[in-house]
Amino acid sequence: LEENELQDFITRNKDNKFGKALQDAILKGQEKLKGTPPLVEESHGSHHVISVKTYSIIFATLIFFTFVTVWVAGIDFGAMNVIIAMAVATAKASLVLGYFMHLKYDTIMNRVIFGSGFFFLLLLFGFSAADIFTRFKVLLSFAF
Repeated sequence: LEENELQDFITRNKDNKFGKALQDAILKGQEKLKGTPPLVEESHGSHHVISVKTYSIIFATLIFFTFVTVWVAGIDFGAMNVIIAMAVATAKASLVLGYFMHLKYDTIMNRVIFGSGFFFLLLLFGFSAADIFTRFKVLLSFAF
């Protein structure tokens, strides 16, 4: 309903119980909302501007880490292969999240939201891995 239609409805029904109750509820709600700040910002305001120099440095660092990824893939580090590859990938992802997705300059709440999402993703992977690796008979049935 539009505000004008609501006012017309209240005016037409002000003499019956429903109209009086509705009018009282609207007045009480308006009084409660008067001092309440808005939950969402109405204007976006200014955003943090990252310089071209900073973007260039981050881009060069990402290219460097890409070369490191290719170089590490060609060397056999044994059991450390996955750990080294994940460390390089984590460094690259951190740069992308921090600078290109602006988490470095954003509010702490957005960092908490991202971190909690990532934490629950790790929980999902952890519990899935625990379930898979504790099924010894199932693992023996696979040909390694």
